[in-house]
Amino acid sequence: MSSIAIVVPAFNEAKTLRPFFDALAAVVAPLPDQFELLVVDDGSSDRTWEEIQRLASPYLAVRAIRFSRNFGKEAAIAAGLESAHADAVMVMDADLQHPPGLVPEIVEQWHRGAAIVQAIKTNRGPENLVYSAFSRLFYGVLRRLDVTSAENATDFCLLDAEVLQEWRRFRETGLFFRGMSAWLGFATARVPFEVPPRSDGRSRWTGLRLFRYALRSLTAFTSAPLHLVTVLGLVVLLCAVVLGTRALILKISGEVPIDGVTTIILLILFIGSCLMLGLGVIGEYVARIYDEVKGRPRYIVQDRYDAAVGPANTRQGSAARDMRPKS
Repeated sequence: MSSIAIVVPAFNEAKTLRPFFDALAAVVAPLPDQFELLVVDDGSSDRTWEEIQRLASPYLAVRAIRFSRNFGKEAAIAAGLESAHADAVMVMDADLQHPPGLVPEIVEQWHRGAAIVQAIKTNRGPENLVYSAFSRLFYGVLRRLDVTSAENATDFCLLDAEVLQEWRRFRETGLFFRGMSAWLGFATARVPFEVPPRSDGRSRWTGLRLFRYALRSLTAFTSAPLHLVTVLGLVVLLCAVVLGTRALILKISGEVPIDGVTTIILLILFIGSCLMLGLGVIGEYVARIYDEVKGRPRYIVQDRYDAAVGPANTRQGSAARDMRPKS
């Protein structure tokens, strides 16, 4: 009998935890595998932690980790992966946009030999135009930068214990889980799914948060933007050579350049914009280097909870156990 740990990052999910718990428990009940649910409270400001303990009490294999503050979803996933002890680890959200009904198919693909099972969106579900446009732009940039990540991939995936062991060797604090799990390689299966609406009807991802997440993910995972700055510099140099040659030819031939002031102003603006863009990209990488060399922990755990033993004496991880309700 195989053991599977399900890691669930949660930030202000007090309203969604009950339907998520109920739906997931109903799905895994008939499966022969043993399941453990590991919820990571990412510094929620609502009653998420209290709700976790209240809802977890009927189940044997439910553990929880509570951060001292909000460290971000990537850190929450990392905490779950580092604390899980099972033959495979699955990551999914608590807002029911990662359908619990897909769990049996993902587990079946793993039993068939896939080391990584990735859930892929066939549609993006109901979302506002800003979110949709930004997501498409983000994945388009990833694709053109040759970043190893499937388009419309999600954090909803399963990693075999062998893959998880290799993932734990990553030491950087700047994490991009989707890209990192794909970068590992291994035999990968993909399971398509349609994104249902959020159970509470709204997303907490604003346009600004999406932009910051995309920028942080790109600079944490690939150096391609730095190479693009080099290419941009070569393009500017080529333009300067062409325009300089033209101006020299006009000077030698005695012709007067037409509207030279306008040309100079446009060149200054163009070159200045390229310089500022290049400095901005370099600045982002310097910021990533600064974060790495400080050597701060990815997250700080304030509390731990184990439904089997209560809140005390749970500092050490435990093996996955059956998630079925207590009899």
